[in-house]
Amino acid sequence: MKLSLSPLLVVAVAGCGSSEKPPETPAAQATEPSPAPAPAPQEPVAAAPAPAAPTAPAEVKPAPKEFSKTLSSGDAVTGNPYGIEALLVEFIENPGQSVDKTAWFNFDRLTFKTASPDLDMEHSKEQLKNVAEILKAYPKVKLKIGGYTDNSGKKEANLKLSTARAKSVTAKLVEMGIPANRLTPEGYGDQHPECAANDTEECKAQNRRIAVRVMAK
Repeated sequence: MKLSLSPLLVVAVAGCGSSEKPPETPAAQATEPSPAPAPAPQEPVAAAPAPAAPTAPAEVKPAPKEFSKTLSSGDAVTGNPYGIEALLVEFIENPGQSVDKTAWFNFDRLTFKTASPDLDMEHSKEQLKNVAEILKAYPKVKLKIGGYTDNSGKKEANLKLSTARAKSVTAKLVEMGIPANRLTPEGYGDQHPECAANDTEECKAQNRRIAVRVMAK
């Protein structure tokens, strides 16, 4: 069956449709640029250490000078700074230094022929002359002259050799003008060693010596 709509109904139906246009989509708004990202925090840079103060060089002590002394006689004696000349003069001239039985001073440039009391004058003359000149400059001084050996061989032989060597030195000083009554030689053999071990050639060499002790000044 065919329905027939009245004009009024048609209008009503037609009015049901919206006459408004759908709202237009608003234009995209302009976007502000995004802020730049904050820089990544950096590690703090350690300050460079201050340069270390330069280290002062170790103090180098100058080598001791050669001993030299002009005596009252006008003669000059020279020798090692710690040799017998220097030590003997210092002891004699020191007014506060009294005669001491333990104060011995070794000849340091005196040599003998092997196993003999004979002096090697080529190497010994200069120091013997120096000691003679010192004794002349200080006429009140008297010396004990001691001879010593190492521990090689028999004790009796060592004592004999050391005594002969002390007498040999005394005789040379007398020849150089020193009165014999100012010199007293004595041998001690291998007693009172400088190097107590007495077991190596270097050690034994220290014990073979002539030394002096001031007995009066």
